[in-house]
Amino acid sequence: MKKNVAKVLALILAVVSCIGLMSSCSAPSVAGTYTFTVDPTDVAGNSQHSAFLADAVPSQVNTLVLNEDGTYSLTKKLDEDSIHINIEFTGTYTFKDSDVTLAAPTDVIWDVDWGQFIEMGFFPGVLKGQLSKGDTGIMCGRIIQPDNSIGGGHDPKNMFLTPYYLDSEKTGTQDITVNKDSKTFTYAVEASSEDD
Repeated sequence: MKKNVAKVLALILAVVSCIGLMSSCSAPSVAGTYTFTVDPTDVAGNSQHSAFLADAVPSQVNTLVLNEDGTYSLTKKLDEDSIHINIEFTGTYTFKDSDVTLAAPTDVIWDVDWGQFIEMGFFPGVLKGQLSKGDTGIMCGRIIQPDNSIGGGHDPKNMFLTPYYLDSEKTGTQDITVNKDSKTFTYAVEASSEDD
């Protein structure tokens, strides 16, 4: 009798384990690395730094890493001979199928080198900082007006909500769609030029 009970319990345990394994294996995952490449002509037309970017027209590549643990990193990177801009946002995400919602970032790291524009006095130098270490803004060198957010600098969290290196003046969640086959992603609502 004891042997039969033990066999039944072992069988139940095996069935429960198999169901658990099957459900975890069959659950869809969006974890992986995805890119969004911004056309060079769009960079200058969709940035508060259009005057600086109009001649250089660097390309911009946004790289999104979705981790299995529900965290993400989103990096916006512009590179040209003398201009190098790198800003990374980290936080958590949720998803349904290929639609992903990135929560507002919990941390931002930036490394901004405007090259020749530093020598012209528009920027105080290479700008590096991290929000979680107490750095509060991506500063500019010349103050155009005392209350001007461009002249006075950028809140790094406000650089999150657009595909471009652009201050959105808002914070919040970002909806994107991933393509597992091409390893690319798109923004659900792309930002328009600040001139709109």
